[in-house]
Amino acid sequence: MKNIVLIRHGQSMGQTASRQGISRKDPSLHDCSLSQKGIQQAYDLRKDPLLTAYNFDLVCTSPLMRAISTCAIGLGHIDSKKIPREDLPTKFFVRVELSEFGSGIPENAGRPIEELSKILRRQLKVEAPDSLMCL
Repeated sequence: MKNIVLIRHGQSMGQTASRQGISRKDPSLHDCSLSQKGIQQAYDLRKDPLLTAYNFDLVCTSPLMRAISTCAIGLGHIDSKKIPREDLPTKFFVRVELSEFGSGIPENAGRPIEELSKILRRQLKVEAPDSLMCL
């Protein structure tokens, strides 16, 4: 039997914008990253009993920074685990069709993959170095 686990991204900078006096339509929030609380929420996934009970065969995520960061920080460390029955590392896929659309706010607008990859590697090197394996 296959299991599907859905995880919502951690809190993004866009979600904290109004508390900082920034409009959600501010261009600086274009495909924004996680807030400090969002980073902690992603780390908390590592301790979630449901998630630690599974060997994941596949992890799919949208191509937005907040989703990939949540996935990489929360689940990226599992890439170093081997699936006993196959001895293969977990596969991570970014899927464009999983992206959120609408409302015309900058945080829902993606980036070119090369740019996204550079930003994520730089961010994860600081926030979650053991998660770099999944990128």
